Amino acid sequence: SVVIGIYGPWGSGKSTLLYFIQKALSADPERVVPIWFNPWQFKDEAVLLRSFFEKLASAIGKSGFVSKQKLSKALDKYGQAIESISIPLLFLSLSPGKGMKGLGKIMRGELEQSKDTLNELLMQQRKRLVVLIDDIDRLDKTEIHTVLKLVKLLADFNYTAYVLSFDDEMVAAAVAEKYGKGDEEAGHSFLEKIVQVPLHLPKADEYALRKYCLEGVEESLKIADVELSESENQRFLRFFNGALEIRVETPRMANRYRNALTFALPILKGEVNPVDLMLIEGVRIFYPEIYKTIRRNPKTFLGTELFVDNEKAREHAESLLQQAVQNYKAQQQDSVEQLVHALFPVFGSTIGSRNYDDAWDLERRICSNEYFNRYFSYAIIANDISDQQVESFLLQTESDSVENITLALKKLVKPQNADKFLWKVNRRLERIPHHSCSKLAISIARSHDLFPQKTSPFPFENPFLQASLTIRHLAEKVSTADDRCELAKGIITESKDITFAFESFRNMVAIDKKSDRILSNEQEKQLRKILAQRVRSVAQDTILYHKYPDYAARLLYVWAKSLSKQETDQYIQKSLQGDEAPKNAVDLLKCYPAKTISSSEPRFIDDFNRDNYTFLSEIVDPEIIYQALHQIYGEELDTKEYPQRYARETNIDLRIAQQFTYIHRQKDAENPPPH
Repeated sequence: SVVIGIYGPWGSGKSTLLYFIQKALSADPERVVPIWFNPWQFKDEAVLLRSFFEKLASAIGKSGFVSKQKLSKALDKYGQAIESISIPLLFLSLSPGKGMKGLGKIMRGELEQSKDTLNELLMQQRKRLVVLIDDIDRLDKTEIHTVLKLVKLLADFNYTAYVLSFDDEMVAAAVAEKYGKGDEEAGHSFLEKIVQVPLHLPKADEYALRKYCLEGVEESLKIADVELSESENQRFLRFFNGALEIRVETPRMANRYRNALTFALPILKGEVNPVDLMLIEGVRIFYPEIYKTIRRNPKTFLGTELFVDNEKAREHAESLLQQAVQNYKAQQQDSVEQLVHALFPVFGSTIGSRNYDDAWDLERRICSNEYFNRYFSYAIIANDISDQQVESFLLQTESDSVENITLALKKLVKPQNADKFLWKVNRRLERIPHHSCSKLAISIARSHDLFPQKTSPFPFENPFLQASLTIRHLAEKVSTADDRCELAKGIITESKDITFAFESFRNMVAIDKKSDRILSNEQEKQLRKILAQRVRSVAQDTILYHKYPDYAARLLYVWAKSLSKQETDQYIQKSLQGDEAPKNAVDLLKCYPAKTISSSEPRFIDDFNRDNYTFLSEIVDPEIIYQALHQIYGEELDTKEYPQRYARETNIDLRIAQQFTYIHRQKDAENPPPH
């Protein structure tokens, strides 16, 4: 009998070699019976021993031995004897008394008798059993001791051989604590007593490993149907050669990288930058501590972490990286640090020393605030939207009808990802053909309900307002002023919601700079009149300041200025008639003061001031409002001084009414009626 050891570190190809050996031995079934046994599957000593002999018996039963029944029976009997003696006597530290010694003597006698019977049968058949045992270095220390003891016990059988595959350094360290002095040398000495033919796998050729790894990369790209440009190839190879290649030490590491890319590239195709994905996956496989640090500290690596002191920000960033790389070799540390800084250009820079580049968003780079999470989640989260779907939708706008584009938009966009959709459209404005812009703008106007109106102190967080601003950007790309005016008319008339029509109109008309104008004065006047007619039509069925309290003041102003103040005056008077109607006067007044929105406090109504009074006067005679208020509050309206707003006021309505009355009476004093 002979015991051969195949030695090599994790991932060096030991299992592959063992499979090749098994395949070669299986080609000569008349002379050899290869038996594969993986002890890693069995965590209990008794189960491991029993399974080992069951595996031998099963292999012999299928191998064509003439006396296979006798041999299998003898093997089974020997296994039972081994199991009965090994558990109490060989593997447990007992203090045997006289009775236990006697039991051991009997059991050992049965073991020797079974062994002689088995040896004799093996001699008669002259067919070699080759037991291949893999993954010994994956076992815990106790299990490693069990397997090695088993091999040692069976090593002197006739016509048997054992091929053991493991990392000799790891196994030697495991057995050293139990045998000899407890040092590594003692562990190796124990292995030498069991393994007669140690074979150390040679270290893989560096060039061959590089070639093998790059072939895996190429295969992964083909599977994902991803084609890199020349510049992308160069960027990948630059950092592969510098930081990743030096960590590819075994074929298994190359395989792990290939498998990682084969998984990630198809899932995120068109959703992230392919080179950044390949590089960050390389960091995950070859530098796992650094990968975890990046994933757990996005603000630091994206440069969005807030520090008062720039130098402290830089020191904090560098400290994180140094902790992550400290266990790697010096050359590997330098190389991977360069890769990290290339992937995250603002990482480690002092605040303000490196500007955010919009190209990172367009290229879907990992250093983009919008795309970072995709590289680690391998998915499009609920409040995000697929880039591929956006690209497909924009392609549809080039040839399809407005009706079909609107249907596609409603399938694509949901309230939770509306802001991301608008962001992606605005990022692609330069690539949208002119003839598509009008169709897309109309489709957005028809689908305004997809873009929720959010209460926020920041307009850019409000998809409703962003949608109307996107329409403005699309209108800018329409070729002629006449076409832009026709588009604006369509937006105002086809928006189901009057407030969205108003916001779209407001964004399309000039505010300050002449350079911002996309319409002539006459065209703006036409559009304002169309909007006013729309407001008047909506007002026939509702009280504007009840249904649209945040917009009523401006809607009524457009109506009064573009059509008739007399109409708005009559409309307000009519809304104040009836027993309960005078209370409506306060609701109207509350539409005029500013609404203060804070991230830390509830929304509150500011003071009713002189500007509000003047604005109100443009749509209705203030005396009408005063008379309605007097019916409700009477003498409570009289105040010697202008009422101030208090932080915890309980009667906002009275305060607003008193503020209006104070200004109104001062106005009357300044302009007394003629005698």
